[in-house]
Amino acid sequence: MARPRWSGSDMRNDDLDRTVMVNDQRITTYAPPSSDFDPLTATAEELNRFGLLSRPSPELEPRAYARWRSFYSPPTKFAEAKIGIRLERRALPSPRQLVTRSLVSRRVLTSRVLNSFNWAGGMVPSRRGLRFTRVSATWRAPLIEPGTYTERPALGWQCSAWIGLDGFHGWSRSLPQMGTVHHLKTNAPSTDATSACFIQWWLREWTSQEIRLDVPSVSGGDTVTCHMEVLDPHNVRCAFKNEATGITATVDMEASLVPGKPPITVEGATAEWIGEQPEEPLLRVPWPTPDFGSVRFSQCSTTLSGPPGSGVRSDLAPVSPRLLRFFNRRMSPRRTARVAVGHVTQPGPLEPPDPQISVTYVLKD
Repeated sequence: MARPRWSGSDMRNDDLDRTVMVNDQRITTYAPPSSDFDPLTATAEELNRFGLLSRPSPELEPRAYARWRSFYSPPTKFAEAKIGIRLERRALPSPRQLVTRSLVSRRVLTSRVLNSFNWAGGMVPSRRGLRFTRVSATWRAPLIEPGTYTERPALGWQCSAWIGLDGFHGWSRSLPQMGTVHHLKTNAPSTDATSACFIQWWLREWTSQEIRLDVPSVSGGDTVTCHMEVLDPHNVRCAFKNEATGITATVDMEASLVPGKPPITVEGATAEWIGEQPEEPLLRVPWPTPDFGSVRFSQCSTTLSGPPGSGVRSDLAPVSPRLLRFFNRRMSPRRTARVAVGHVTQPGPLEPPDPQISVTYVLKD
């Protein structure tokens, strides 16, 4: 039986989309439109045909609409997303909880500051029974250097910066995310660090791995804009743009099925802007965290929507997000060390507000 859609229109086009399976993850890319195609004047059907983000309502979502116009304004260059690194999927469950409030003190530090073992940044919960259907931000891909401390020097260094939906609460089953990942090999000069755009649909009950993209490409120091849009309860659309080159590309992700479990859906309960210490997929241990300086997520934006067909939509600018900071455990001597902290660098007195959620590397162990 086909899965239900939130929209009455078909979200796929067999002539222009290309669907592949990557580690049991269904990924769809789209052929770019012609050079004379103007997304700002295109119809909703034309936008969907080329896998572009739907046009937000200027009245109900003025902030999202302004971001959408900026994203597709000239000199945008459309390209088909190209999948790069494909890692072998492991058939072991991955129950590790992303965020914990008990790492240090068994309690919440304040209503706005939470502890984690691998996240730093900002999070906002949904409101008034609505759910998130869009999330976006712009940030500068960091220029990374070797970190202050590592227990596994042979692994090298790796961190990621991303936006996503769900995954924060212990009951949340999944987390679709998109962003940039940054790697530096052991003993390599900082100039050899590599960066890439990536997508991932993290699953609490099963393994999942990042999928890196060769197109659009990104280098340390480039400014990247990311938009994620929920297409239906099982599918999200991820649109990347390298502001330095003007190249934009879109990838759709469909939630994987977990054996013996109900289908995964987008809950839309939380939206996040995160700097992360990811996990090495084969050894299942955290990557040593490089010194990434500070990553500033600017023009952060979300859309809250009502039940399907309700027509209820509204902007939510995260002017007062719940902030996260992450710690690592040290064994000799046994202690915890703070690695990175999230903070709001601009609370948002501007009209429209432009909250900037920053993640800063602070480890001096």
